[in-house]
Amino acid sequence: MEAIRFLADLTKETPANTYPGWPLTISQFDNDGRRAIGYLPRLMLSKPNQLIKIINERTQEIVKIIRVKGNKFVPSVFENGNYTIEVGEGAERKTIKNVEISSEPNKEIAI
Repeated sequence: MEAIRFLADLTKETPANTYPGWPLTISQFDNDGRRAIGYLPRLMLSKPNQLIKIINERTQEIVKIIRVKGNKFVPSVFENGNYTIEVGEGAERKTIKNVEISSEPNKEIAI
């Protein structure tokens, strides 16, 4: 994120155009604000940087959609229940249903 000073000269890239401490970099997970009550099993992806979609099966609410970095991801969830996980895009999308919060810290799902 950037914070540009009012009336900054944007034709020149100088530190005087931004506020001290900016630009600021945050994690994409910092934007959520909710506290996770649990985690689904670790996803071990066959291809890196996949799109992940988590759906609450009871409400059909999309809990999160995120493009992960790398080939491992542990999805956090905000209520007990079963979840559907969709991995990938288009014709290469894979769906796993009835995934529960994992009580085993090393449980994994290979996709």
